[in-house]
Amino acid sequence: IKKIAIIGKETCSTDKDIEKINNWANYNIPPISIKQKQIDISHLKALNTVSLAIKKLGVPISIFNAEKIGVISAIPTTIQTAFNSFKRTSYLEIVHGLTEISSDLKELSNKRWSSFDKITEDTAHGVLNNVIAGRVCNFFNFTGLSLNIDSDLNSTAVAIDYSRHALSNNELDIIFIITADSKYNSKKNKIENSTFYANILCLPSFAQSHGLKITDVLEGIIYGD
Repeated sequence: IKKIAIIGKETCSTDKDIEKINNWANYNIPPISIKQKQIDISHLKALNTVSLAIKKLGVPISIFNAEKIGVISAIPTTIQTAFNSFKRTSYLEIVHGLTEISSDLKELSNKRWSSFDKITEDTAHGVLNNVIAGRVCNFFNFTGLSLNIDSDLNSTAVAIDYSRHALSNNELDIIFIITADSKYNSKKNKIENSTFYANILCLPSFAQSHGLKITDVLEGIIYGD
């Protein structure tokens, strides 16, 4: 089994990191989609995390062949945006039902409904975790590979195993793996992807031939039960 090199240090993005970013147009995201929360925050964290990882790489990413750079996201869910959309749609049914009971209730319910997140062209994309890798590839012009791996607690391990084969078979030179700390918030009754990480992988021989610093080497993969 070939070893895999990690080049650069692990980078993370939290909610606070995202709140500090004022101009998402730099990531080719429509301002209205940010304002109306139609892009799941997981997408924003992924873009920011990969951007920071590239800066820490020490060399311009543009010097490498874009056709041999891939992105794998191992994110279990981006369910919050889906829930927001469902809430807006289902609540509208309640508003219609209250029309026959009281005009006051109708007015209050309409006002409540209008406060929910609006639906924009990014709504459908926002609820899909497999769009995360694609959005990153599109922005950074990586054309080698983009996919999401959802294998519950083994998502990261499967992503690393897939990367090992892709690198060893010379299908790709560099792979970005995006992962997250996914936890269930019992108070809010939802799964939250809190801290995001991006690891840049390649073969040790590739790193050495391009003068890239190897921060760690992966020799084995541990799967959970």
